[in-house]
Amino acid sequence: MKKVAISFLFVSYFVLIMGIIPVSGYSLDIQALIDEAAPGDIISVPAGRYRVNLILKEGVILEGAGADQTILDGRGKGPVVVGEAGGIIKGFTITNGIEGVKTAGSLMGVFENIITGNVGSGIRSGGGDCVIINNIISGNIGPAGIDTARSYVMAANNTICGGQAGLLFWKSPGSTIINNVVVSSEVGVSRDDESDPDISNNIFWGNDENFLPSAPEGENIFIDPLLLTESGVCRLTEGSPATELGIQIDGLPEELTAGIGCRLEAALPLEIYRSMMEKSRGEALQAKPLVTYKLLETIGSFRVTTSFPQPDFTVTSSSNTTGIEEVEAYDTDSQETLLADLIADDPPAVNVRSWGGVTYPNEPDRYVMDSIFVKPESYFFDDEGNLKFLRQTNFARIRIVIPEGYEVTSIAPEVEEVAEPGIISILNPDQSLIEIDLTLAPE
Repeated sequence: MKKVAISFLFVSYFVLIMGIIPVSGYSLDIQALIDEAAPGDIISVPAGRYRVNLILKEGVILEGAGADQTILDGRGKGPVVVGEAGGIIKGFTITNGIEGVKTAGSLMGVFENIITGNVGSGIRSGGGDCVIINNIISGNIGPAGIDTARSYVMAANNTICGGQAGLLFWKSPGSTIINNVVVSSEVGVSRDDESDPDISNNIFWGNDENFLPSAPEGENIFIDPLLLTESGVCRLTEGSPATELGIQIDGLPEELTAGIGCRLEAALPLEIYRSMMEKSRGEALQAKPLVTYKLLETIGSFRVTTSFPQPDFTVTSSSNTTGIEEVEAYDTDSQETLLADLIADDPPAVNVRSWGGVTYPNEPDRYVMDSIFVKPESYFFDDEGNLKFLRQTNFARIRIVIPEGYEVTSIAPEVEEVAEPGIISILNPDQSLIEIDLTLAPE
C-alpha cells in the first residue's frame, strides 16, 4: 500500500505537464492518479473545488482534506463518484451530480462526506453493497438520500435530510440502519415487500410519512433533533438531543456512536472504517442466496437446492439443454409448501411464489427450491476415468456435495472457505457469472 499526498508544488507541476486547466486556482487529474493506483493505495486530495466525474478503481481509497474543504463537483453530467469493489471515498463534499455516489462493485465505503445538491439520489447502492458511516446526505432531489436496490447497506450515524425518501429499499432483504437522523423527507423509509432492513435507534422527524408500507420492528425515536440548515446542508446543533441518544455499534468508537446522526468532527482512522467494511462483507454475504449441488450416483443428474431469504424468487438454469425434474419448494421454518412453476423456456427456469395473505419474514436461507437438474455435459466421466462437474452460476454462496468414494484432484475457481468433510464451498460475493470446473478421482 502507498499513500499519494498531493502538495501544491506537485499540483502545479502536474498541471504544467498535463496541460489541465486550473479550477479555483489549481487543478489535478484525480482520475489519472486513481487509474495508476493499486488496490489499497490512498490518494490524498488537498482542499479545493474539482470539477470531476470519477470512477474509483477497485480497492483504491480517495481521501479529501475534509468535507468542508475538498469539493467534488460533478458538473451535472453523471454520478460524481462511481465506486468499485473495496473502494473508499472519505472527507469530501460531493455535489452537482446526477447522483452523488453510485456503487458498481461488491462493496464500497462512504465515510465523513457531505453529499448535497445532486439531481438524483445522494447515494445509489444498486447491486453493489455499501457501508455508509458519518455522512451528511442533504438537499438531494431524489428519489432518496440512500437508494438501495438488490444490495446490502450498513448505514450508521448519518444525517439524512430532504428528498422524496430518506432511505429507499428495493429487493434488498437485509440491511442495517442504526443511529441515523432522517428528517424532512416525503417518506422517511420506503421499502418493497422483499426488503426487510433492520431499522433501530434512528431519529425520524418532520417527514410527511415516516414509514411505507409499515413501521419496522426495531425501536426508533421521534423527537425534533434541532438541526441547523445552511445552503441546503443540515447539521446537528450543539444543543441537539441527538448528541446523547446513540447506542454502541460493535467496531465503532463511542466518540461517534454516543450520539445519533453525523458528527464530522469525530474523524476516525481509516483502519476502523476498513474493519467495518470487512464485518459488513460477511453479513452481506450471509444474506445472499445459497446454491447447493449434490452430485448423485446417476451420472448426468445432480440435485440443485437453492435457499433464499424471501419466498418469491426465480431460479434459471445457466444452459439451454438442461432438464429440470422433481421440483419442490418450501418454507424450512414452517415446512409449508410454496408454489413452484416450471418455466419451459430457453433456458428453463423455476418460478417460486408464496401464498397470498400469509406473512413471510425475510430470513437468510429460509425458503428453498429443491430439484433435479439433468445435463450429461455437466456431470460425466472423462477419458481418464475421473468424474467431472462443469457448471456456470452467479450465486454468491456455492456448495458442492461430492459423492462417497471420491476425492478432489482439482477445482476452479479457488475454494475460499473451509467447509465440512465431503463439501466444497465457494464464495462469489460479486454474484458474477463464474464457471465451476471440478475433477474428482476415486479414493
